[in-house]
Amino acid sequence: AVEGLTLARRVAAGQTPSRTWSAAMLALHGVQLALGYALMLVAMTYNVELFACVLLGLVLGHGLLNLGMHAPAASLDPCCQQGEPVGIPNDEDVRRHSIRNDASFEDAG
Repeated sequence: AVEGLTLARRVAAGQTPSRTWSAAMLALHGVQLALGYALMLVAMTYNVELFACVLLGLVLGHGLLNLGMHAPAASLDPCCQQGEPVGIPNDEDVRRHSIRNDASFEDAG
């Protein structure tokens, strides 16, 4: 159910926002949070069988409903999205990030 709600929210994210749409997204988010916390409570019973069922259900749900979907964008702000799926950084991204961090470290010292 949690992964199904994730899929529904991803599909609905492309819709034009309106009051009804915003209320529906808010309700889906609330239901998803409630289910997540309920599953957490089940896992915290320290019953191995229940924990295994929760884990298996989450893995199967993700595999069936969300495995082929692109990862959500790093930012929800439209000005910051580049239209590329989020993935593993390539060597150039890592090099650029480490150079930027080295420069800021030298400035701070």
